[in-house]
Amino acid sequence: MLEALIQLQQMIEEISQEKMPIEIQEINLENIFLKNVSKGEVIVHVGDKPAEFYFVVTGIFRSYYIDREGNDVTRIFTSEGSGFGVETLFNEKASPCCTEALENSRVLVIPGQQIKELISTSS
Repeated sequence: MLEALIQLQQMIEEISQEKMPIEIQEINLENIFLKNVSKGEVIVHVGDKPAEFYFVVTGIFRSYYIDREGNDVTRIFTSEGSGFGVETLFNEKASPCCTEALENSRVLVIPGQQIKELISTSS
């Protein structure tokens, strides 16, 4: 899990373009956990208001929606070293997409409040 947390730190620093003032190892890990996600499992549904940020440790995910004509439209793919869920956490709106695992995967699940603090700490 430590390796995944270090990758997360690097991603946050890249987004904020600043080095975090604390090391990721010093952060309270009490509510952060690894979750196995099976191929085909939908981890976020349209209309959900996820309270977590998901950092992909292994695997690949697809975010998609069904348009008015009933077409399945892929919005984005998220793979190892990237995350999803920030958009809905910060705008506090329901998810416009479903997110499904395209293969057996592992994600680091971080409570929304904790990821907000991590990002604001590095800004």
